Order: sequence, then structure tokens, then C-alpha cells
Amino acid sequence: MGKQITLFFFFLIGFSAIAQTVNVKGIVQDASNGDVLPGVSILVKGSSIGTQTNFDGVYSLNNLNENAVLVFRYLGYKQKEVAVTKGVMNISLKQEAQFLDEIVVIGYGTQRKKESTGAVSVVDAESIAKLNPTRIEQALQGQ
Repeated sequence: MGKQITLFFFFLIGFSAIAQTVNVKGIVQDASNGDVLPGVSILVKGSSIGTQTNFDGVYSLNNLNENAVLVFRYLGYKQKEVAVTKGVMNISLKQEAQFLDEIVVIGYGTQRKKESTGAVSVVDAESIAKLNPTRIEQALQGQ
């Protein structure tokens, strides 16, 4: 009976060592000038767990597997994958070497303009100001 209890405790210790989790937090910045980046998408690779940076570029994720990899994405910047470490993980993202007018923001993601199958229009602030709309759909109607 004593051997069974001892084996049971070794099993529990081994199981808890396998399932260790870490908490991470940090700031995401522009690599070229150090500006903080609000709204950066941060996902745990291979899962649906994630978050976004706040207005000050700060993020935090709790109870992550210690072997997890974080994927940082921001429009106009190169995607970056970083292995999780305990504590503070400050990240710098480099700007993408393509022009932003080649990227189209759609309701369910982004894609390159040349890959778009629908019509694409540009509505600038000047044309909206000339219309003086009371609602956003009025500003986009017929543009």
C-alpha cells in the first residue's frame, strides 16, 4: 500500500511539472522609432487564445503553456513569432517594405489589392467633408 501511495505522489508531481503555465506581459513598439503600437493582435500559435495591445501598447496573457509561441500582427508591419518567456516580453515590430495602398482592409481581414476579386474604391477625408454627412453610411453611399 505504501508503494502505491508513493507512486501516486510521483505521478502527481510529474503531471504538475508537465502542465506548468506562465504569465507574460509587455509593450509592443515600432522598431524604427520606439513609438508604442496600439491594437496589435497577439495570438498563441495554433490556438484561439489571444489579445490586443491597449492604447499604450501594453498587453498581457495569463496561464500560457511554457512552450507556447506568440504571434504578433499589425497592419503595415512584419509578423513576428516569439517563444514565451516568463515575465516581461517587450517586442519591437519592423515596418513592412510594401506600400500601404496595396493593402485592402475588408470586413474579415486584409488582402493585397491585386488579389481582391471585388471592386475597390478609395474614399478620402476631403470627399467626405464636402458631403457633410450626419451618418457614416451617408458618407459612403454612392462613393
